[in-house]
Amino acid sequence: LAVLTTSTRDALVDQCVSLSGANSTGGDGEDIVSYEWRIGNGAWSEEGPTLELSFDEPTEDDGLEVSLRVTDGAGNSGVATVNISVSHQAPVANIGALVNGEAVGGDQVWLASGGVLTLDGSSSTTPVPAAAFLCPAEAEQALPAVAIGEYLWDLDSDGEIDETGVEIELPAAVAPDEFTVTLTVVNEVGSEGTATIDVSVV
Repeated sequence: LAVLTTSTRDALVDQCVSLSGANSTGGDGEDIVSYEWRIGNGAWSEEGPTLELSFDEPTEDDGLEVSLRVTDGAGNSGVATVNISVSHQAPVANIGALVNGEAVGGDQVWLASGGVLTLDGSSSTTPVPAAAFLCPAEAEQALPAVAIGEYLWDLDSDGEIDETGVEIELPAAVAPDEFTVTLTVVNEVGSEGTATIDVSVV
């Protein structure tokens, strides 16, 4: 009986995935004498009861098939298979707001006529799970976060980019108004994240 366990089935690019067939059992008390592994449609390769993999590209929607074939001392074999999905790191956008230089919280900003609104995207991040390591996993070298390369601001909800940069300052408000600001951050592998705040000028 082949038993295949894996540290994750949803991995990030370059994340180390640890696989184990150590819980496999032979028939009629026989010992397992061979552990063979196959990645996708590749050839079987005898690697021992454990295997570590990392992937340098995202997989298709249904993931990549990894198979384990075990053989016991009597020549009996069993196969187990898992599908591992791999994706790029995705950033999370976050908008910080300052009114006349003072930080304000929440996703609704109230701005008095004549006030100056500064928007800051520097707290946007590309989060990486704490247990995501580079291979070999036992070294516990954290998977580095992909840097954010672009900060794109849509100031009037028309789908067009009005400003770029980590921090922008809007002209002083002169009349009552309501508008939504959308920040789109793009990291260096092209993944995007967005955040919005609503602004009311009173």
